[in-house]
Amino acid sequence: MKQIIFWDAKKVPLRDKSGNEIPGEFTGVFSNKGCPPNTPGAYRYAGQMPAPSTVKWDYWAFEATVIRGHLRWIDKIMPTFSGAKAQLVLFVESEKYLNRIQIRYDVNNLHDIMNGLCGLGKALPETFLNVNYGVWKSKDKNGQFKLTDKNEIRWTQKLQFADVDPEFDFEGWRDKAQRDGLEWEKITVNGKQIWTYDAELKYWDGRLVAMQRFLLDTPGVLPFTYGSMIACEGLNPSGGGNLTTAEIAQCARIYERVKAEYRMPFGRVDVDADSYDPNAVAQPAHVSQSVVKSEAEYTERYAETEFTPDPVAPPKNSQMIEGFDDDSLPF
Repeated sequence: MKQIIFWDAKKVPLRDKSGNEIPGEFTGVFSNKGCPPNTPGAYRYAGQMPAPSTVKWDYWAFEATVIRGHLRWIDKIMPTFSGAKAQLVLFVESEKYLNRIQIRYDVNNLHDIMNGLCGLGKALPETFLNVNYGVWKSKDKNGQFKLTDKNEIRWTQKLQFADVDPEFDFEGWRDKAQRDGLEWEKITVNGKQIWTYDAELKYWDGRLVAMQRFLLDTPGVLPFTYGSMIACEGLNPSGGGNLTTAEIAQCARIYERVKAEYRMPFGRVDVDADSYDPNAVAQPAHVSQSVVKSEAEYTERYAETEFTPDPVAPPKNSQMIEGFDDDSLPF
């Protein structure tokens, strides 16, 4: 049985060779939270929100800089915990693990991920991917560092596929966006100007649906669709479409066939009553280092995002599209 490992793409402090944080410097990693305390190579994160809040967090995380393997599934999901935001998930399988990568669903992440994967065309299922999370200081066209409203350095954060040419380079996407009406628009809401990017979200979501359909016909597909906003009966809020009822049923059949071959990182572990020994010497209680879903953690992770309208708000033009056709690409 192959273990499924959950990873969050995250910006974390850069450390020196001794493991000490370098002030003001950051890097990108894939973080596996909630690993046992003192796990070799893991770091402990602890803190709390400013008063009057009483929210605290204290957890250990193992951090990887690269995840390698073949793409088995990609999806847009809505987690079930309170205050959750939509996420993009990629299942990348290596010889040892099935790695589940999670990153916030927004127009920038969706563009970067889909543009990269679409660049592989029909070779996508056979391509051995090297995935990393790049974090670097943002610069303007004059080479000057971009600053936030608080006069702090702005950081670019991007999921990347090494040695993969994206479908569109900067100029190519600019031309397509202008030609097909996919450009961002500035609108005024409550007296404040914000960007809206409904057209681009719908476009890339449509490509994501088509990519799922393509993967469903490949032998290595692993459609883990729990929480999916695409493989479900509810309408995809972006207007980018959903899988059909027949395709959702196909996902379910494949899942039922393969689920016994994979082990999730959570679940009930039974303890046999006959294992109890009333004469055994009592041991110190184990204190669980559980992850706190705090607003402080969420803000720290995404504060650098330049535009922050609700990424799953219904778009202005929300009619459904049944499929996507772009030259000879299957998605």
